[in-house]
Amino acid sequence: MRRGSTLISEMALLALAVVSAHGGPLPAGAAGAVPHLTTAQLWAIAAGANLAYERGDGLDRLQFDCGASCAQAMLRRSWGVNGAADAEPVLVLLATVGHTAVLRQDLTALASVPPRQLEKWLSDQPPDRRQRLRFAYQHRLGFKNGWLLGWDLGRLINVARAAYTAGWIDESTAWAHIMPAARRLQQSYSSWDELSQNYLLGRRYWAGGDQTQAKFDAAAEWLRFSPQSPWQRLAWSTPLY
Repeated sequence: MRRGSTLISEMALLALAVVSAHGGPLPAGAAGAVPHLTTAQLWAIAAGANLAYERGDGLDRLQFDCGASCAQAMLRRSWGVNGAADAEPVLVLLATVGHTAVLRQDLTALASVPPRQLEKWLSDQPPDRRQRLRFAYQHRLGFKNGWLLGWDLGRLINVARAAYTAGWIDESTAWAHIMPAARRLQQSYSSWDELSQNYLLGRRYWAGGDQTQAKFDAAAEWLRFSPQSPWQRLAWSTPLY
């Protein structure tokens, strides 16, 4: 990723035992024409729309519009994924650990600090962690159940789409990661709006309020209100089985 390398390192340490047992995915055959997706599959793609729409990717297909070379470059740059063997462990990491685990560590640490001592305690933390901890404290009531599932699983959906577009996993493998993530999101939140709020909160926690945040806020507004948005066309309660 461009930002949050410390968080990624922490995620990797937390997930080492989880991902080590998983092998690499099957090679993929990239799609040509846009295939027809079921309503459940369209819902699952829409669950990752906060990121996909901001990037300009279609929301009616599994494959990204930019093509294999672009998807490969993005995965290398943002995720350190250099081929098929790297792709599935990252998907497992997002599904099982993600930034939710890092957030919970931060919230546990903050809960042990008396409020009157908070500023002194924060001043003793490394600068990058200090900013993150302050944000977690200020928004501690907004993290539903201490989770960042909207953020973690929204990105999982997009990484799976990118890995398929790159030719590094096949279609069935991509859906095998995407659909369980979509079901967890539907079970964890009550609406597209609540999902989006968690995604945006997670991004701010990760990015530290960088200058690109406004683009994601604008994308979320379009998704919430545009008649062309899949969130307007697909009921939150759409059956996903």
